Amino acid sequence: MFSVGEFSDAVLDLQSLAQAKAIDDFQQAALERVQPLVGFDKAWWGIMSPAAGSFALHSSQPFNLDDGFVPLWEETKYDDALAKAVKAKPRETVYFDQRRFNEAPGLATLMGEHGVGQAFCTSVYLPSETAFVFLSLYRTVGDDRFTRGDQQMAQFLMPHLCSAWTSNRIFQMEYLKASMANDQVAMAILDRQGQLLNAEPQFVEALRCEWPDIGDGCLPDTIGLWLKTDDFRLKLRTVVLQRHLLGDFTLLVVRGRSRLDVLTPRETAVAEAFGRGSSYKEIARQLDLSPATIRFYLRAIYEKLQVRDKGELASLLRQEELHIDGATLAVRYRQLHQARFI
Repeated sequence: MFSVGEFSDAVLDLQSLAQAKAIDDFQQAALERVQPLVGFDKAWWGIMSPAAGSFALHSSQPFNLDDGFVPLWEETKYDDALAKAVKAKPRETVYFDQRRFNEAPGLATLMGEHGVGQAFCTSVYLPSETAFVFLSLYRTVGDDRFTRGDQQMAQFLMPHLCSAWTSNRIFQMEYLKASMANDQVAMAILDRQGQLLNAEPQFVEALRCEWPDIGDGCLPDTIGLWLKTDDFRLKLRTVVLQRHLLGDFTLLVVRGRSRLDVLTPRETAVAEAFGRGSSYKEIARQLDLSPATIRFYLRAIYEKLQVRDKGELASLLRQEELHIDGATLAVRYRQLHQARFI
């Protein structure tokens, strides 16, 4: 039977988890919290969009499913009758059992190979209306049937799970930004298909310096093409973008161009190492160059940045903390979380 008290407690706990959990930990923790309310064994929570009679996966969080589930779904997704059903009925929890699985051979193969006997699935469209969040809750073959109360609980929980998930991304993005020395940056979060999920108002304003007519929920084609490359930094006329992976998402950081942007990638690496206190020989060893070459680079760096010594260079680097590689940012994010919440 549906319990209002248990539902209310869960909603409050989800909002607490949104603040306490890192972006790549939130979904697992949220599913663990609501699992007793619906009694599912396994789950799959993510974002997808319709694509050429099938679906494109934007985000994926399996729960108690083995590593082969999502790859097999990719092979059989053209026949995913469950996804087609929730696409047509957003915010309504759809129930499938083995009989309904068997009406779609691809879906029957997916569920059969992973021992799923029943499923609830609910969808909520994103503001763009081009993709939707989905949550599939599964019970193993032979388990008791889901009840009407279970279905109500799943349906009423879904909007709150989506809201808490959005809050988690926004809160943690702001938390990470607050840890950066350079406060003249703005951030946004994309899914794996490059769809903009969350963005600070300043992020869109910064992009409008380059593209005055850009909409609030859109990214220019130039950025879309850049995201398909291996370059983690994009320098434009007035702004610079960097991207970093955080779990299943991409964090975009935008800032105005600075004095440091006149440096080449190699000069940047040398300047950052020297600013951290490394010697000529240490930098040469790190970059597999000769000490003489490092001295050559430093002379060019001093001239371009109009600084006179190592102290001025280090000061400039601290003032304009712009060139943070993805690994460093991810480590910093994890360390900040551990320091605050553990």
